[in-house]
Amino acid sequence: MSSKSKTSEKSIKLSWHKHNLENFEYFRSLDIRTKFSAIEGMADTMRRFQKLHSQHKKSD
Repeated sequence: MSSKSKTSEKSIKLSWHKHNLENFEYFRSLDIRTKFSAIEGMADTMRRFQKLHSQHKKSD
């Protein structure tokens, strides 16, 4: 791997890390009701994906 691609890969990893930290800090700043609402929304999304996945498996 060239040093340019290593530098680019490192830059991408650092950008993702910074992005994740910013999101984590934002989440920590939210009040508890907003956090629970966000978590419920994520759970609803996961249930929907699971339902779609199981429907797809049945059609195979």
